[in-house]
This record gives sequence, C-alpha cells and structure tokens, in this order.
Amino acid sequence: MKVTPAHDPNDFEIGNRHDLERIIVMDESGKMNDKAGKYEGMDRFECREQLVKDLEAEGLVIKIEEHEHSVGHSERSGAVVEPYLSTQWFVKMKPLAEQALNNQDTDNRIDFVPARF
Repeated sequence: MKVTPAHDPNDFEIGNRHDLERIIVMDESGKMNDKAGKYEGMDRFECREQLVKDLEAEGLVIKIEEHEHSVGHSERSGAVVEPYLSTQWFVKMKPLAEQALNNQDTDNRIDFVPARF
C-alpha cells in the first residue's frame, strides 16, 4: 500500500493519524521534484507509468486492479487537478462588503458590472 499524505486527501488523514511526514514530490506544474529521486523532472503521468514498470521489473507488483474513483478536473481546461499542499490565506469578506455597500451613496461609489451583482 502506498500512502502519500501530501498528495491525496484520504492519505492526508491517514498521515495525520500516524504522524507521517508530508513529502511534496512534485512541483506546481506537475513535474516530479528532487524528492522523487530518479523520476525527478518527469511529468506526473509519465512518472506513474514508469514507476509501475519499475515495480513490475523488480517483481514487487502482486496485482493491478481497475477501480473507479473521484478525480477533480478544472472547469476551464478539463485538466486533472492534483491535491497539493500549499500555504493558503483567507479574507473576511463581510467587513469589506459592508464598506463597499456603505460607499454606494458617496463619491467613492462602486459600479458593479453586470448590475445583477
């Protein structure tokens, strides 16, 4: 069984339960990084294929089964969205929205386009 806490939501939870290190093995463009060893620089899809071939060549594959699972895709491009640990930040919108709405009767008025917004 493989567990990749930095690249899969289910594995992330397993990692939390077992205090596993979160090792990021690909960059933001989907290329394998220096943590991927001999697969460094490979595209993620190419790497996955090569990794299976290497495991088979070493006699380490017991069986391969097809299964259905949910894979996120970009609404715009259709590209596969890879789970990726990163620093995130959030903005409390209520104070900003209140300020914008209060300014609607002043010279600092904001014109929303289209008007339905």
